[in-house]
Amino acid sequence: MTVPHPISLAKTCPRGLLEILRKAGFTFDAVKARLGTEYRMYMPEGSGIAGRFRALVQSAGMGADIGARMLSANRLGVLGAISNSFIRRGPKDRLDLLIWLFLLNEPVQTTTLKCLFSDGDLNALAAMNLIRLDRDVAVCDLAIFECAGLFFATDARVKRPSGVNDVMPLHPDSFDLVGSVSRKPVESTLDLCTGSGVHALVAARHSKHVVATDINPRALHFAEFNAWLNGITNIEFQQGDLFRAVEDSAFDLILSNPPYIPDTDSSPGDNRSCGGQHGDVLWSRILQGLDKHLRPGGLCQMIHMIVQFGDERPEDKIRALLGPLTDSCNIILCSNTIAYRNKEIESATLVHYGVVTIKRSVNPGGTFSIRAPFHPPLAFDISTLLSTLEHTSLPEERILIGQSHFERSERNKILSGAGARMRIVNFLAYCCIIVRRALPVRSYVRSAWRFFGSLHQVL
Repeated sequence: MTVPHPISLAKTCPRGLLEILRKAGFTFDAVKARLGTEYRMYMPEGSGIAGRFRALVQSAGMGADIGARMLSANRLGVLGAISNSFIRRGPKDRLDLLIWLFLLNEPVQTTTLKCLFSDGDLNALAAMNLIRLDRDVAVCDLAIFECAGLFFATDARVKRPSGVNDVMPLHPDSFDLVGSVSRKPVESTLDLCTGSGVHALVAARHSKHVVATDINPRALHFAEFNAWLNGITNIEFQQGDLFRAVEDSAFDLILSNPPYIPDTDSSPGDNRSCGGQHGDVLWSRILQGLDKHLRPGGLCQMIHMIVQFGDERPEDKIRALLGPLTDSCNIILCSNTIAYRNKEIESATLVHYGVVTIKRSVNPGGTFSIRAPFHPPLAFDISTLLSTLEHTSLPEERILIGQSHFERSERNKILSGAGARMRIVNFLAYCCIIVRRALPVRSYVRSAWRFFGSLHQVL
């Protein structure tokens, strides 16, 4: 399905679509709470008892949180059974209706939807290709996400379209980067690999002008639609391969959530995920282009997955890729080691995931690198921390200042997702499904014996 160009929507947009979404409480935190989840990207890597316990949880079918299972076409395992039960019970209120329609891509009776939309609104949504009207049923083949108070249409996560280079839905890494970017006012921002335009649109609030680029014309179509939908006009969209779309331009802020999955079955640029053999092809090219396209004093902030082989530190790898800027950039690497492996990186020593921030110094010399745990959203603006660190000469003092900021961020971070009540309900549902699947009793005893045997090994 192709979303029409925003210009053609000026007379067909349903009245108050954004107001309807807001009044129904269609925020992503509310969605996560309704699904009983934290929407996380990767499981952290661990060893010893913690690592064994995570392995036990993984083997029990609880390796992914329920929200990730709900927003995935693959609803297998124990949590998948819980999410399928959630779907079978049907929508109970307006928020449920919007989740069913725009995130789970489940059909909804048009008579039920009329508590939210008029007949004219439903026809307008159909004209926009946001829904299909099939007799008395409305079906959405796309997805709508809320992020930072804005709304984004993307290709669906549950039912991915076939035969197209589909546009990435808002995955947890989208929210991770939004929660980490400096929001200090700037003249110009560049968003590379913009996809649905989420980072460009949020940056438009504190940038006089934004340029968003993507190699995929389908992505730019979605991004232009989303800018139109949210009434944002200070963005210029350009099709091209990374910096080739802005050959002679430099920017104060460069953002990117590039494809970073290690993959040898595809080539970088072919789809929304492939980042080359070790996942770093596009990421490396962006670092190499900063010398030409990042202004002195400017910031570059990117999602990263750094695959480490041997003893090379991630910050050393970044500096090596910066080329001429090696001695004039300060780096803050907010990163966690994660338990991600596939066939391309089976021999990796560690895999790091998070957001890297690079500041091009006005006065070269005396540069520094700091690594910190990744706990988005940050409770401070990263550019403020960088300015403080630049006026600190002692490395030990820099480390202490950095630690104090990130500890505050961890304490103050918003724990989005369900509260204790919903988590207890999910756990009880999990236990009931385990018992039900374990019947007859003999099988249950065997399962319990294996479980407690595994638990004894952990302890």
